[in-house]
Amino acid sequence: FAQQRKNCLLSFLFAMCSYLAQGQENNQEVKSPNWWKRNFSINGGLGANLMSYHAWGIPPRTRPGTWVLNANLNIRLGQFNMPLGVIFSEQERTFLQPFNQYGISPGFKWIRAHAGYRSMTFSTYTLNGVVFLGGGLELNPGKFRFSCMYGRINRAIAEDTLTSERNFPAFKRMGLGFKVGWGDSKKYFDLVYFQASDDLNSLPYVPVKTKVTPEDNKVFGLNHRFSKGKFFWENDGALSLFTRDIGDSLTPIHNLFLFI
Repeated sequence: FAQQRKNCLLSFLFAMCSYLAQGQENNQEVKSPNWWKRNFSINGGLGANLMSYHAWGIPPRTRPGTWVLNANLNIRLGQFNMPLGVIFSEQERTFLQPFNQYGISPGFKWIRAHAGYRSMTFSTYTLNGVVFLGGGLELNPGKFRFSCMYGRINRAIAEDTLTSERNFPAFKRMGLGFKVGWGDSKKYFDLVYFQASDDLNSLPYVPVKTKVTPEDNKVFGLNHRFSKGKFFWENDGALSLFTRDIGDSLTPIHNLFLFI
């Protein structure tokens, strides 16, 4: 009996040593360079564009030549991704819309956030790749689909009345959107709401050279896709309520559009 206890004790000690040795080996594997190669990476790209412009019969609306630089960088650590993007252009000094843009879209598993100058797509006829300055969120846990955004689509541009050159004034335009749905890439059903509205008080004075009115657009969208074997049915539709001049409280003009 004593010999049996001795053999059991030796077997137990041998098993513990084997377990500790295996655990130490796993820890060394986690800290080894191979682990970093599998779970950490940095990649990106750099691009440059040269553009020329010339107008016949009308005054020039921008400079005859300009350049644009764009760069993107993605940092990955395990399942966490952090894409970064930036655009530089000399046109920011004189052009109508901002060209120096910065944005970030970090993501982890089924969560992705957007901040800065970003673009999102809800559907073809609602929010479709429009660049905005603000924030957004995308959640896709399982088959649940949710997206939202809020931000500035256009900045305010005052009319220049001191020069003979014609510029194009614009009201500040804000955008708000939601998308809620269920499904995956093969079968899904989404409800979308998007609204873009101009700010009446964003310009210091009413433009006199160019007729510009503050506008508003509300869009309701429905997208679905059903498949059975090799056959599928897909639909993308939207109903738009467009107001040409929200500042005209007496005779506002509303237009109703249906897109399918």
